[in-house]
Amino acid sequence: MFKILFNGEAIHSKETRVSEELRGWAWKNPPVEPLVDDINLGVWEVAAGYCETRRDTYLRRVLKLKPQPTPAMLWGRSVHRLLLEAVKHVKEAVIKLPQSGSELYEELKTLGRNCINKLAKENNSQEYNCSKLHRLYNHIALTAASEYDSLITSAPNHARESIANRFLEISTERIVDGSRLGLSKWLMIDIYKPPNTIAEVKVGKRMPFHELTLAGYAMSLESSTGTPINIGHMIYIHTNGSLHIRHETTIIGDELRKSFLEERDRVMEIIYHERDPGKPQSCPENCPFHSYCWGEKT
Repeated sequence: MFKILFNGEAIHSKETRVSEELRGWAWKNPPVEPLVDDINLGVWEVAAGYCETRRDTYLRRVLKLKPQPTPAMLWGRSVHRLLLEAVKHVKEAVIKLPQSGSELYEELKTLGRNCINKLAKENNSQEYNCSKLHRLYNHIALTAASEYDSLITSAPNHARESIANRFLEISTERIVDGSRLGLSKWLMIDIYKPPNTIAEVKVGKRMPFHELTLAGYAMSLESSTGTPINIGHMIYIHTNGSLHIRHETTIIGDELRKSFLEERDRVMEIIYHERDPGKPQSCPENCPFHSYCWGEKT
């Protein structure tokens, strides 16, 4: 993961050409200009295409329903939080300038045990103190230690601080203002390495609309910083059975940006007109609105 973030722009510029009218800094003009001035959406609200008709938006934003999170959602949040905490721990340990990757790893193991115990206590459930979380944290600690070792092996001692700074530059839950695009003023990017590397974390099955989140964050950063964001990274964590982590690099080109803007406008119209788009033909059982749409609740 860390190696990918360090080399975030390693794609030929010809492959990342983006039309100026689709950059975030073109927020005063269509198609980037939002349809409505006083509606601010989360990137997840635009990109979450689990409900085909977007009725979930209507139930949440118009009818103000607040269903309880499903077990799958709670588990996903815990895994997501653990990963972001682990990145923070790497920074906390690296700033001490350990002499080797193994020294860094030993420090991270202690931080990891404390983090997982805290998660289990907060959730008051053994489910959150399972071996899957330990394996995930251990994987991140090992990859960070390995990358740190490879960087310091050929570097002189006086360069160690410079190497540590490469890890310290990575931030988690980076806040960005997306209000010029009709998005929230307090968007949070999962992982960000300045000036132009972003990564989004997903738990579970890959879905085609996940990449829309990268377009939303990229254009928001462009609107607030003026820095072009051409590529992004998806980090998928699978916890069913054995632990598996997969990285995908995505070009944030014209088509992806257009798709995000189209979905943003679609969601805005539902909220503005307070129009019920109707139930989808199929609905995932772990949808928090499943019972409202299919008659179990009114």
